[in-house]
Amino acid sequence: MKLGINLLCAAGTIGPSHFNLFDLAAEHEYDGVEVPVLEGTPTEYGVVGAALQKRGLGRTCTAIIPDPAADPTSANPDIRAAGIAHLDWIVSCTAALGAEVIGGPFHAPIGYFSGFGPTTDEWKRGADAHHRMADQAAAYGMRLALEPLNRFETYFLNTAAQARQYCDLVDHPAFGIM
Repeated sequence: MKLGINLLCAAGTIGPSHFNLFDLAAEHEYDGVEVPVLEGTPTEYGVVGAALQKRGLGRTCTAIIPDPAADPTSANPDIRAAGIAHLDWIVSCTAALGAEVIGGPFHAPIGYFSGFGPTTDEWKRGADAHHRMADQAAAYGMRLALEPLNRFETYFLNTAAQARQYCDLVDHPAFGIM
């Protein structure tokens, strides 16, 4: 078993001003940290990754879909394309970080509600986007760990059973459930 700490407890964006937390984690013999990938550039995440590597700390990350205008499940091709671009950005930043796992609710926008449960078409569009994301992640030796959320945060995946069904639909060895 490995022991890590989620840096989202400290800040939404991790940078050089937080490197003292890396020292504390290493000093207290943590194996690694979870870095929020919410904004920034791959170059900035590369700097964070180098600082973690210097301290011998492993890394994972957490990511989300923050905006309904970038929803990979959308029927609107422009919105879906923006969602896929956001998933690509997550993979690029995480690869620069040198993380092993991308975790979190990166399946659909947080705080967006359609008024209905997810449709079969939404699941298919999402599964296609996430299969593509899993291909990219696997090329970097990473795995994806999807997090279902409660019904007050999203309508898309709310239960472990839904997450399992969705994972089966994505059908990729690098794609799993948190």
